[in-house]
Amino acid sequence: MASATMRIEVFTFSTGLQRVTDEVRRAAAGETRRLERLHHAWAGGTCIGECLHDFLRQFGDRMLGRDTVVMITSDGLDVGAPDMLRDSMRELHHRSAGVVWLNPLLETAGYEPTASGMRAARPYVTTFTSVNDASGLARLARTVRIRREC
Repeated sequence: MASATMRIEVFTFSTGLQRVTDEVRRAAAGETRRLERLHHAWAGGTCIGECLHDFLRQFGDRMLGRDTVVMITSDGLDVGAPDMLRDSMRELHHRSAGVVWLNPLLETAGYEPTASGMRAARPYVTTFTSVNDASGLARLARTVRIRREC
């Protein structure tokens, strides 16, 4: 996506939020190197609600609007407070055109999104799916649902 448009911002989250847009743009342009600043993104334990709250507080005013689609990629297994996740998702939903949640577990046989994090987030997600390859990303581009009223 970063190679197709400059109108993209990328963040990672685990136990903290980190903006990595510049690193992703460099990678999209072909630069290959280890991204030292991303080590925390796979540090174990995910505080999704707290990270989304931080995003809204730090970046929401200038990055969210009626033409913004927010894309979250997570299994939804959150160790944080479900109320904070629900409240942050409600605000993201209200302040954007749509919230896409890519859950890599959706294609796992027998998986049901019943974890407390997924239950808190789902009512505010406009597109809930999984993408595992380039063709899945192309399908996603055709199926993203956005809210018309903002």
